[in-house]
Amino acid sequence: MSQGQTLASYIDEDIFGVEKMIYVLKVDVISFIQMNEIRQAVITAYISYLYKLVKDQEWKLMIAFMDPSRTFHDPKSRNVVGRVQYIVKALNQKDNVYIMDPLGARQPHDVWKGIVNAGIKQFNAEKGKGLCRSSTWIMLSGAPKQADGKMCGYCVMRYTKVICENSSLAFRTKYARSGKENEFYTQMKLDKV
Repeated sequence: MSQGQTLASYIDEDIFGVEKMIYVLKVDVISFIQMNEIRQAVITAYISYLYKLVKDQEWKLMIAFMDPSRTFHDPKSRNVVGRVQYIVKALNQKDNVYIMDPLGARQPHDVWKGIVNAGIKQFNAEKGKGLCRSSTWIMLSGAPKQADGKMCGYCVMRYTKVICENSSLAFRTKYARSGKENEFYTQMKLDKV
């Protein structure tokens, strides 16, 4: 990959509900290889890869992905909550929302919860499920945390991989265990991304 060159990738409408192109820059590839902080284009490309793995399986309808470019973000914020923070959200058939947060069990921001709840209602309407009760938000505090301030994207990619590899959704019990609140992903586990 020469200076200034980009990797363009088409993102199918089935993944995020809208088709789009993403562009991964040389700096993104270098950051990923060196395990430095990564940008949303890298996470989007990885989600596209995972989607292709599960799309032919019967349980693909249980998995929906949120476009990382639509994550709340204020690059000037001095507060960690205001900066980009990717948090994995997983739903089950009862519209429970499971939260895996690499920074620890923080409570989701009300605006963010409103956006996700609206998305769930729209999805249910499109699938003919009718009006459902409000979602129950469940923090999975046993999910491994990031060891430093730049591994968030890698943790999210690892969480997502674990969810996509197991159609029984066993991550709920695996990450709900108490006593694991201070567990961190090892470099070896992050390398499996």
